[in-house]
Amino acid sequence: MSDSSSFQLWIEAEEWAPGEWDPADDVTDAIVTLADGTRWVASFCTFDHIAQLRANCAESGECLGGKYLWASDLILVDDTSRASLEAVVRDLLDADELRSAFSPADEDAGAGEREYPGDAPPFGVDSSNGTSPDSSVVDGNEPASPSRQAPEAPDNDPSSPR
Repeated sequence: MSDSSSFQLWIEAEEWAPGEWDPADDVTDAIVTLADGTRWVASFCTFDHIAQLRANCAESGECLGGKYLWASDLILVDDTSRASLEAVVRDLLDADELRSAFSPADEDAGAGEREYPGDAPPFGVDSSNGTSPDSSVVDGNEPASPSRQAPEAPDNDPSSPR
């Protein structure tokens, strides 16, 4: 069992313009930095948002017109709020499953460069400012440095071999 007492969580949606993030019906990337310094990336999508993704694919013709959806490192959740994502990360760490559910974060690609069927890359987000004032270390709610750069994530190209 892994130690889930200390990790840092960056949530891409926290950098979006006010009003663009609906935690009850949205999808966002998140990067977890563990106490040992390793960084892990996954996408969190609400169960409710799946219907919108299917509709987008039906319109664009992707994924056989919405007949299927896929994304690597996808975690389905009730909501994408910080509290929910922190609870999921803690649970995955306690179950020693974080490294299975997430992928190692790649230093060569930005978090905002991941691609998903049915969404504008990356969901109409400009993550170029690189900081997240709401990022925090989760071990007694110690706030992260406001100058901390947003972690980077791997390219999620569906055509890449797995």
